[in-house]
Amino acid sequence: MILVRASTALHILALGLWVGGLATIAFVVAPTAFKVAPRETAGLLVGDSLRVFGSLELIFGAIALFTGLICQFVGVWGSRVRWPRLLALVGMAVLSLVYTQSIYPRMRDLRPAAQAGAVDAKGEFDRLHRLSTRVVGANLLLGLVVLGVSAATMKSPEGS
Repeated sequence: MILVRASTALHILALGLWVGGLATIAFVVAPTAFKVAPRETAGLLVGDSLRVFGSLELIFGAIALFTGLICQFVGVWGSRVRWPRLLALVGMAVLSLVYTQSIYPRMRDLRPAAQAGAVDAKGEFDRLHRLSTRVVGANLLLGLVVLGVSAATMKSPEGS
């Protein structure tokens, strides 16, 4: 019973930190940075924040997936919306891997040339920026849905 309670608590905690971190960067850090700092400095600050948080995302995602599997198989979520929730968690993890391991590193490599005025590099950087914004936004939206559904449908380990 203690494993079930610990897994449930750790699951909600990891998912909350994952989604909350994404929301904080998207709705607090990025707008504030671009409001108070020059564009280049703000871009570096937000980019570095995303890269640092990207490592945490992978940790939170692994914890959420592992504990989600435990919750799935011991019936913490009841009989409804079990597999879609787990598939959504896998989707979130895949999206996180895509932008943390592919998009962000490419943007970091392109940034110096784009800032120096290389037209091709700037165009590619801008394209990747738009893509990263969409993918992170999709991950945040998916995370909010998963977190909300998880909290709303969770039952106590005693079954009530």
